[in-house]
Amino acid sequence: MTIVLALIALLGSVSSTAAQSAIPPVCSVGDTWKFSDGRVMTVTKVEDGWTSVTGSLRDCLTCVVRLDKDFNFDGTVQDASGNAVDVMKMRFVLDGLAWKFWDWPLEVGKQWRFTARSYFNQVSRKNDVASTVNAF
Repeated sequence: MTIVLALIALLGSVSSTAAQSAIPPVCSVGDTWKFSDGRVMTVTKVEDGWTSVTGSLRDCLTCVVRLDKDFNFDGTVQDASGNAVDVMKMRFVLDGLAWKFWDWPLEVGKQWRFTARSYFNQVSRKNDVASTVNAF
């Protein structure tokens, strides 16, 4: 079963009040997410509080990245054989652990901000990111 279906089931089981919230997903090997740009992210390994996935990097769909318990990228990028990947050869890459895409529990209207660095065509940039949960 995909995570999308699991999240739909989770959200469907919650009463319809303004205070609905969501916690980080519990992943299993084989879970998938389908993105609007055509990418498919697939869970390849779950162990010791880490989730490994493929399909999250546009420049390397077969690369494996690790996500922590809060579902944030930890900076580790490997090829399918487990070898480190030179991320500077990619067009866009996140730099460091400051990227906080999720601030659990998620609730409609919740907002958070963070500043993090990235590289675009090997040029370092500062990114000021504002996130808002708009809907379930």
